[in-house]
Amino acid sequence: MTDGFGARHLAVMTRDMSCWQPFIRQLDDVEDFDIECAAQAANAVFDLALRCVETGGLP
Repeated sequence: MTDGFGARHLAVMTRDMSCWQPFIRQLDDVEDFDIECAAQAANAVFDLALRCVETGGLP
């Protein structure tokens, strides 16, 4: 995975890390952030995306 293959979007997003600092500060300031719930939601989104790719559309 490089900026030339498979991770172009990440290369663009990480070119200037100062853009991420406000986002990270906001995450740190949230008192009731449930990391397990966030991880489950992210996994569900990626699972749906994978099924869409495999089947050619939304289920």
